[in-house]
Amino acid sequence: MAVWWTDIAVKHSQSPNSGGAMSEHRGVIVHIADGSYEGTISWQMNPTSDVSSHFVVAYDGRITQMVPCDVAAWTQRDGNGHWLSIENEGYSPATLTDAQVSANARIMAKSVSVYGHPNQNCTSPAGLGLGHHSMGAESGYDWGHSQCPGEKIKSQKPEIVSRAGGNDVSANEVWAYDVDPSGGKYSASGAAWTTLNRTDYLANNFAPQTNERLANIEADIANMETVLANTKNSVMTLSNQVSDVESTVTTMSTTSAQQGKTLTEVKWLLLVLLIIIVASAAGVITWSAAS
Repeated sequence: MAVWWTDIAVKHSQSPNSGGAMSEHRGVIVHIADGSYEGTISWQMNPTSDVSSHFVVAYDGRITQMVPCDVAAWTQRDGNGHWLSIENEGYSPATLTDAQVSANARIMAKSVSVYGHPNQNCTSPAGLGLGHHSMGAESGYDWGHSQCPGEKIKSQKPEIVSRAGGNDVSANEVWAYDVDPSGGKYSASGAAWTTLNRTDYLANNFAPQTNERLANIEADIANMETVLANTKNSVMTLSNQVSDVESTVTTMSTTSAQQGKTLTEVKWLLLVLLIIIVASAAGVITWSAAS
């Protein structure tokens, strides 16, 4: 029985450019289509093209399955019967959109679940996990297309693996997901997948992350309260110091005024004595001894 993953992809009529049973499932191979989503699907349905892939992924994350997972697609020559394949809408040397990264991750996660290969980055046809088309040529295998999917997309593979493992899933992605958002097509399995993922996200991602963030916020508030209390104490201390300085200045001012008054009195006394001395010397004032 043909294996169609209708819980994550829209089933298309099988590409005529496919055939032969898969001998094993070592993982998933990422490709760049160098074409549009619709154009790639159309090309794979052309019998003269001699090419196909198990999945085609659009910029907005839509996934179409072109070949059953138990049948070899014609996409990487000698690797055809050993790996599932994904053609991504776009043109070299582009990067995958965020929606494409998530869509590739869903395919990878499904493959890991069904076939049991590891969820890991892979760089050789001898390995297991998430590979890329050019790793064949890079390792001396006859896989063709030594520049597919390009360095930029190769650098995104770790993120695909991470999301396939359930990491970095956003609430928006979970809620917005639909098997075919453009065509309004829904399936029971697709609805179940979405519901389970939403529930799983709330229980295992959103709730723990929210509790952790609330705890961090409470800790930040406590720290801020401590800082405010310390600042208030510092302000009070500074205010007391200012009051002390004002008191000292007032005391010094009073003392200075008193000293000024005393100095004036001394000056007048000296002046009087000077007048008496001068007058006495001039004979204006005479002194007589008491009898």
